[in-house]
Amino acid sequence: MVQVIAFDRPDLHADHAKGESGIYTFEYQDKGVVGIVPGISLPNLGAVQDEVNRSSGDLWKDALDKSEAPVGWAVRARSDRGDIVATCTYEELQRRGS
Repeated sequence: MVQVIAFDRPDLHADHAKGESGIYTFEYQDKGVVGIVPGISLPNLGAVQDEVNRSSGDLWKDALDKSEAPVGWAVRARSDRGDIVATCTYEELQRRGS
């Protein structure tokens, strides 16, 4: 995952209660190892899914450069309550031709 910056902004926490912005934890899978990036502030679930898709695409390109073909989920995001709110699989990326 690149260029995702975490900001601790109290004004965003208030908006999250309205379903607007929030703080998310991103998890990524690479060769069976799960990496965790907590504290990602994004304005809405659409932005969360966009970042999950973009980050997954980056992992997919890296895998292809290494002649690897990973399977399963690539990146997923959890809300501050721990619920998975966005995900992208390597199979989705393969179908899209990313």
